[in-house]
Amino acid sequence: MKTMASSSGASQPNFLSKLFGEDEKLHIYVVVAVVFVIIAISVLLMEDVPPGSSLSRCTGIALSYYKNACLNELAYSSSNVSVCEYMVGSDAVNLCVYNVSIETKDSGACSAISNSSDKEACIYNIANMTNSSELCASLGPVVGDRCLTQLAAKLKSPAVCSYSSNAYYKSICTSSAALSSAYATANASECSLVNGSTYTNTVSNITVYPAAYATGYDVSANGTITSSYGSPLNYVQYLTNITYSARDLCYMYVAYKRGNSSYCNSVLNTTLSNICVEETQTHPNITNSSIVANTIANYSLNYTKISNALCSNSSLTKQNCTDIVLMYEAMQTKNVSICGTMPLLNSYNCYAYLARTYTNTSYCSYITNASINSACVQNVYYNAS
Repeated sequence: MKTMASSSGASQPNFLSKLFGEDEKLHIYVVVAVVFVIIAISVLLMEDVPPGSSLSRCTGIALSYYKNACLNELAYSSSNVSVCEYMVGSDAVNLCVYNVSIETKDSGACSAISNSSDKEACIYNIANMTNSSELCASLGPVVGDRCLTQLAAKLKSPAVCSYSSNAYYKSICTSSAALSSAYATANASECSLVNGSTYTNTVSNITVYPAAYATGYDVSANGTITSSYGSPLNYVQYLTNITYSARDLCYMYVAYKRGNSSYCNSVLNTTLSNICVEETQTHPNITNSSIVANTIANYSLNYTKISNALCSNSSLTKQNCTDIVLMYEAMQTKNVSICGTMPLLNSYNCYAYLARTYTNTSYCSYITNASINSACVQNVYYNAS
């Protein structure tokens, strides 16, 4: 007859042993099954969470990935940035706060972002969304000055630049505002207000934002301007053997838009001045701004002439120089077939450039490489947001 083991002898059977006996493999299967059940319940909870779900329901989800997804949806749908603090991980919290702050245009909410560069980006974007020069200035030197320059170019207003931190940045800011205005109105008097320095960084700082906010001249039947795009002369910035100023680009643009080669005399670089004359001599001499908007759509740059003039002695390879000019021709004319004439990688860049410029993912469909195609589409969505 067997006797009962004492409490000090052999170990007592555990919970699984009591339920399923001593089969160790069966214990393992049970543990795995329990884990899968927990995961399944978490997924079902996540999938069942409606947009108006409560905070307690989100925080009650066990797995951090699904908890964060639930909280992010709740914070965004309720425009309540305080919900973000319940998320797991500082990166997730920062991204949630950033997105909700941008959606609500609440710069004060950006202070909850722990990463300083992300916090600055949050305030920067809201400043430009709300046209707040004071908010730009609150970012301090350099970042604040870039914010002011972008805002001045967008509004075509030099008054914004009064908040600039020093004389150099104020000059950059006012020059950008003037250049942006010249792009929009083809008014040569604005060009005299643009800094004439040929220093590469100065030119780049002045021209970067007006290109984005320039008003193009696609005109509807009733005379309304229907689309915006950058200066058709932006290709110049990629040609490393050409020395020029932002002021030169301004006079070239006005000469081109008005068909008046006399403005080309103010372009100091001989090569660019000659191209300016060639491109304007066949255009009518237009002096009225309203007429400019209604007639310029009939004219276009001769990019073959430009390519021949600039690429014969470029420090770039002949192919790369030509492709840069062709890319800008494709952008101005929306002629996607031009991209197909380039070597494969350059053609992909051309399609992606068109897609980003016109916020149109259909251009990405010409890219046959799956990963580059996906990047093209994502870039369009990012720039449209």
